[in-house]
Amino acid sequence: MVFRSKTQVFALIDKLNSLGIRAVTTGTPKEAAIGCGLSVKTDYSRLPVVKNLLRTGYNEGFYAAYSVEIDGLRSTKVKIM
Repeated sequence: MVFRSKTQVFALIDKLNSLGIRAVTTGTPKEAAIGCGLSVKTDYSRLPVVKNLLRTGYNEGFYAAYSVEIDGLRSTKVKIM
């Protein structure tokens, strides 16, 4: 998930971790061309929880969410939210 500031990135990571969901920082995809350079990375299966959190107050500064698929040495990023 791409946010405009590090404060929002770390707030969502803290919330997800408090719910027992592993979330870490990662570099923002260049396709986003926005933000602080850090994004939130978590398992795709947790997307419903993330969507719910974004609907209930963890959406300040939210820009987009991407899915990253890796095939050998190539990675493809697809905007999903």
